[in-house]
Amino acid sequence: MEFSAKQIAQMLQGTVVGDENAVVSKLCKIEEGEKGGLSFLANSKYNQYIYDTEASIVIVNEDFEPEQTVKTTMIKVKDAYSCFAQLLEVYNAYRLNKTLLETPMYHIAFNYIDKTKQDYKVIDKAMRKALVKINQLSHEKVD
Repeated sequence: MEFSAKQIAQMLQGTVVGDENAVVSKLCKIEEGEKGGLSFLANSKYNQYIYDTEASIVIVNEDFEPEQTVKTTMIKVKDAYSCFAQLLEVYNAYRLNKTLLETPMYHIAFNYIDKTKQDYKVIDKAMRKALVKINQLSHEKVD
């Protein structure tokens, strides 16, 4: 499953700095970033890695100001750590029940955001309910 920087920014109510069409399909540490990877920078002691990371997209705090050129696409959000945690929930739900997340409902929701230019808040509540249900179903399968 792939997501563009634009889609992720809409989900997190963030701002894209760089290529809004950059695509990611996996998670990675910023210091081990690779093409197609999504990472985050929330602790200033890791700032040095954003300049060399190969991650396609890095989620950063909105007050982050790079001291040199950054080649990766950044998504600026209020709290990079909690936003990345939010994405981890979605990713884990996907891993636990991949087929359910590939249902038309899930894709219709993201297409709706793209085509209507609606804010993610419009369907956020419904998506959260769906993710809770996905997690419940996933846990039932494991037991």
